[in-house]
Amino acid sequence: MATTWQYSQSFADTNLQMFDNNILCDVTLMTGHDQQPIQCHKFILASRSPVFHAMFCGPLAESSGIVSIPDIESPTMDIFLRYMYSGKVNIDEATVLEMMYVSRKYDVSRLESQCNTFLNEIMCADNACTILDQAIIYDNFELKSKCLAIIITETESVLVSDAFKQISKAGLEELLKCDKLSACEPDLYIACKKWATLKCQDAGIEETDEAIRNELGEELIRLIRFPSMTPEQFTDIVATSTVLSKDEMLMVYRSIIKHDNVSTFKSDNRYVNFEKHPFVMFDNTLKYNGLIDKIYFFKVTKYCAISRVAISMPCTVGSVNGTLEIMVNGLVVNEQEVSLNYMKGKKH
Repeated sequence: MATTWQYSQSFADTNLQMFDNNILCDVTLMTGHDQQPIQCHKFILASRSPVFHAMFCGPLAESSGIVSIPDIESPTMDIFLRYMYSGKVNIDEATVLEMMYVSRKYDVSRLESQCNTFLNEIMCADNACTILDQAIIYDNFELKSKCLAIIITETESVLVSDAFKQISKAGLEELLKCDKLSACEPDLYIACKKWATLKCQDAGIEETDEAIRNELGEELIRLIRFPSMTPEQFTDIVATSTVLSKDEMLMVYRSIIKHDNVSTFKSDNRYVNFEKHPFVMFDNTLKYNGLIDKIYFFKVTKYCAISRVAISMPCTVGSVNGTLEIMVNGLVVNEQEVSLNYMKGKKH
């Protein structure tokens, strides 16, 4: 029977047929720690990724038909390759972080942009700790900064989230390194103790003060700003246990009472009570000319966080597509593709 898939489907679909059926494959990717093989085509990989192009076509091109990729598991690589072959991908919360890692590794900027857009849409206090952990694992500084921005402005909600209970020690360290947080120091200490208690339970260790101190370790304990507490807070919340030594408690008490820090802990108060202050910057003279239309800028006298940006639709029928950038001191801290559409007679 004659094969008809070559002319009955789109170019992307026929590419996937070649991939799914291992037709004329000329390279094998050995993926994950168990080195699962995936057969594919150098032509597709090199045409979609500068990294693969250099790997197969550069002066140091791979001479063998086997490439080992131990840091990317087979299911993740399969999704990535399907995007390379078809330009289509279904990103969800379970796959977005792995897709971001592999897209950055192989310099597939469009896929990375899709991942960034998806994360910007779903990131909130409930999942900020989970995403922060992944950003640390994949060494994604931009993503880590976005997570910390949410943690700073919504600390109280973050501390009671299920994701905080599962945060890694490295993630908790990044949180405690913040110089501004929207939760008071006693609440931070209580949350850290609960986190350490859960770690003890998971390890089958009795939840003693000594065990909690060991789980937190010196690197986390030193980041809690005990001298910034009031005498009452320190007495009622910290001094009732032996997580701190007697000498440490004595030095903290002296620091609090004399307002002169003699302890080994930081004393600066980092609590920030964020208030919502909406304001509007409006200009009805803007006309789209294919270039950057306008750059609005403003200065602030106190630490602040932008929670949302609203952009008006075109005043005439049509659409405008472009990139929204938020910059601080000349550096882009947030970037997102936006599309504004207006249709006459349609309610928007």
